[in-house]
Amino acid sequence: MLRLLRVWAGVAGFGLPLLALMLTPPLMRSRAGSESLLGVGVLLLFILLVGLVVVAPVAAGAAAAQPPAWTAGTALSSTWRVWSRHRSHAWHALGGFLAVYLAGQIVGYGYAELVPSVIANGPGPGWTILVGPYVAQSLILYAATTLAAAMYALRLRRAPLGAPAVPSAGG
Repeated sequence: MLRLLRVWAGVAGFGLPLLALMLTPPLMRSRAGSESLLGVGVLLLFILLVGLVVVAPVAAGAAAAQPPAWTAGTALSSTWRVWSRHRSHAWHALGGFLAVYLAGQIVGYGYAELVPSVIANGPGPGWTILVGPYVAQSLILYAATTLAAAMYALRLRRAPLGAPAVPSAGG
């Protein structure tokens, strides 16, 4: 559990650009900006999410190293070895990431339903972003996203890094 918390903190540190994006309403909410800004925000969100998954093993190696394979300097090559030699293990780790990420999205949506962060400005056009609820929802989503990435990194570490067992040709 302590390792998970250390890795989660490390991933959260690496993911600060994602948090900055999430805290920028015009890029994340069409009602706070325009459709084109939202499109830019969604593209940036995708890039930062993929980047977070890629660097999560490095963050895990920096926060809770397991020498020699899982340090900040060796984590990317170890991740590549898991993906190339133990694909099913790697896909399970990525599936775990997606499950936790999706659960976080559901919790964030539920919070937004209970405590709206956007309200209409009366009969005219326009919307008001309520900063407190907006920040709280962003932090919920960020915490869940970084937890998912931390769990992905830790799950990858469970794979054996040697060659997988190959059945002999002779029987």
